[in-house]
Amino acid sequence: MMAPRVDPTENDADHQLEELVQELRLVLPGATVLFGFLLSVPFSSRFELLTTLDRAIYMVAFLSASFALVLLLSEAGYHRIRGKPYDKHLMVKTSSRQAVAGLASLGVSLLACVVLVADFVYGAVLAIAVAVPLGVGAIWWWFGLPLMRRLRGDPSR
Repeated sequence: MMAPRVDPTENDADHQLEELVQELRLVLPGATVLFGFLLSVPFSSRFELLTTLDRAIYMVAFLSASFALVLLLSEAGYHRIRGKPYDKHLMVKTSSRQAVAGLASLGVSLLACVVLVADFVYGAVLAIAVAVPLGVGAIWWWFGLPLMRRLRGDPSR
């Protein structure tokens, strides 16, 4: 009796989905804690001391953290609501794009939080001096480096 044939692309999709879920498990706790922190900020007695610009920066941080959570959690909703049968390759592709967009949104929130705190505590000059290298570093390590290696086709680096 012959064993049932397994489609190798199905195994690849299973592996990609497993990797995506593991990556989301790493990112979601931090994003959730950041969102929780941002939820509490307006209820602080010192929130009234923020300038109009600082409040706008806070809103950017809050909304981008919210959007990041929506995107990072979307894979679970997609999977549950779509139901079976579904095209696993399409789900992985869609969820991967949502995760990348969620990371970008999370990066915006992190950067806005750093700018807000640095500006509030030390002033605008230090806030900018800290935010620029942090933003460039996040863009490079989260997006630039992986994309460069992907374009090179170099799996070993």
